[in-house]
Amino acid sequence: MIRKEEAVSIFDKWCAEKSEILVSGRFFGWSLNARCRVSLAVETEIRLVTSDGGAMFALDPSHKDMAFEYGEPPASVATNEVSALVMALPFRVTLDKLSEPIVGPTRELLTFLELRPNEE
Repeated sequence: MIRKEEAVSIFDKWCAEKSEILVSGRFFGWSLNARCRVSLAVETEIRLVTSDGGAMFALDPSHKDMAFEYGEPPASVATNEVSALVMALPFRVTLDKLSEPIVGPTRELLTFLELRPNEE
């Protein structure tokens, strides 16, 4: 687990380096997969723009119930990813879950993979 400030710093680094990021997430009834670049990384907003510039979305990392994980692949592993950041969105309890035995709230995850630049 890393602190929110560290997560924002990673997004800011990706913004400054114009890193290509693969964003993916599976949510209640829908999913997201897009190649993006970070266009803004501040304490209250992370803004991503798709690589073709056709779409933008923003997230607020300052929500009290956000959680963040960071990792890098071992040097011995050949991969297209340089680093990864996982953002756990706030806990969510749906009405149908209230009538079931309590197992625990659900968290949706957004995964951000920094892609290695094409070396041509």
